[in-house]
Amino acid sequence: MTYRATLRGLQRVLVGTDGSARAEEAVRQGARVARATGAALEVVFVHDPGLASAIDRIGGRDQRLRAEQVLAEASRIAGKEDVEAEVRWLVGHPPAMLVREAEERFADLLCVGADAGFAERPHLLGGVALRALRLARCPVLVARPAPEGTAGFPTSIVCGIDGSDGSIRAAREAAALASATGARLRLVHARPDRPGGAAAAARPSLPGALAEAELVARAAGLEPEAVEVPGDPAAALLRECAGASADVLVVGSRGLGGVSRLLLGSVSEQVVRRAPCSVLVVRHAHR
Repeated sequence: MTYRATLRGLQRVLVGTDGSARAEEAVRQGARVARATGAALEVVFVHDPGLASAIDRIGGRDQRLRAEQVLAEASRIAGKEDVEAEVRWLVGHPPAMLVREAEERFADLLCVGADAGFAERPHLLGGVALRALRLARCPVLVARPAPEGTAGFPTSIVCGIDGSDGSIRAAREAAALASATGARLRLVHARPDRPGGAAAAARPSLPGALAEAELVARAAGLEPEAVEVPGDPAAALLRECAGASADVLVVGSRGLGGVSRLLLGSVSEQVVRRAPCSVLVVRHAHR
């Protein structure tokens, strides 16, 4: 089973870039996924006229020239991964434009760089990555540089399992990505402690959901690690990522409705904000 087959034919990867180091990492990782799966790669630069920098207002910098420079660098990065990128320049609000482009161009995966931290931009309550994550209907990869000493991307994948249909879809995509790239896969079911602090760590068998996810991974030709760990799901997944030196954390999302939005905020959004590695949030592709 290949990644493309699991994703019902991964055909197009869309990456948003603004020329920052974070965005260029998203281009690099998007290109590597495209190369591993045979998908087409599109890279877009979105100019937001409402957020023009001081140098743009005072010096009158040619935005078209800047877009061309950013996209030329993105093409160079993709070329180093042996992928030819189609590049486009758009004008508008970046997250909304990226999501619209993903829908109109039938992208199967949207890649964006991680948002700046609060210490770097304390006035931001949510950057492009979080806003795109909330709006997108397709899976979203929020890219961060791989841990120091890691060669290639990805080499180690952690996938969160919680028993929902979304987490089983996440297991399929994690297994497919691991199969396509040769990465290790660790399936993690986080189990909150029982009242009073009893952790019930010793179970004779894995929970049904974790066993199902393990079968999905084995069907992809993998020998995954499958573990149950105590603790809050988001915190447990972050610990597992650090311990496994993971460069991708895969989690599922149940959609965009009211309850699902709360779930996104409580798990997916937490790990996107805090993970030391890239995070792939899986949901139904709109196609």
